[in-house]
Amino acid sequence: MGSTIKTLRLFSFIAMVLGGAALPSSAESNAWDGTWRLNEAKSQLGGPTFILTISPKGEFQIVTASLSYKFYCDGKYRLVTGHRTLACVKATATAIDVLEKDNDKLIGRVHRELSTDGKTLTQTATEFGQSQPQKSVKRVFSRYSKSTGLAGAWSDESELDRQPQVMVTALANSTLRLSFPREKQYTDAKLDGSDAPTHGVPSGAKITLSVTPEGSQKLLTVQKLNGTILNNGTLTLSSDGRSITEETWKPDAPKVKSRLVYEKQ
Repeated sequence: MGSTIKTLRLFSFIAMVLGGAALPSSAESNAWDGTWRLNEAKSQLGGPTFILTISPKGEFQIVTASLSYKFYCDGKYRLVTGHRTLACVKATATAIDVLEKDNDKLIGRVHRELSTDGKTLTQTATEFGQSQPQKSVKRVFSRYSKSTGLAGAWSDESELDRQPQVMVTALANSTLRLSFPREKQYTDAKLDGSDAPTHGVPSGAKITLSVTPEGSQKLLTVQKLNGTILNNGTLTLSSDGRSITEETWKPDAPKVKSRLVYEKQ
């Protein structure tokens, strides 16, 4: 579902720097320009897809790669980001139902249910469109942690399929446009380490990125949601200019890294 409940479509960031050499002008071609396709065989996602915790007082928290939100299962709507609100309307030892509203209009529902053996968690996300019929997507997550019940770390083995498959980059006037055509998202990143807004994310969420060069073919990146750091990362251009490797990790878990390899088309 195209809502805040789902993982926000946060994507790879890339910038152009050639050590101490001058950046090419907009009329010149460079190794970072082009169309790049994800090679899933060479890529790997680190850590679980999301983590669900339940406090002794009954407060639920769900943490994904790009979002963290808390709620009580008391049927009350609470603000998550912007003008989006969530409410848990049903919770048992093995199932939970969460509704999402945008400007007080129902836009989505997520039902999560634990299997009998406790090893998998099935999530059914239903999106309510304005002019289209209801659309539901089912995903099955495997337990990633040594926990019991709904609480725990959960992983989707098909998560790589949900990453941006095509990335397009273009450099002009010391600004690199990073676009993902299928997701209809883009960002214009200046090469000075400043935060730049990402366009095409869900309404109410402010996603930014910054890029800082480290050497001639490596850059440091920082992704933020509403000013809070989500992921640190690096982007590395291969010596032959045929691939870009992105590694990302959460600030509190630097050893758990995801690795995406994009190859030039």
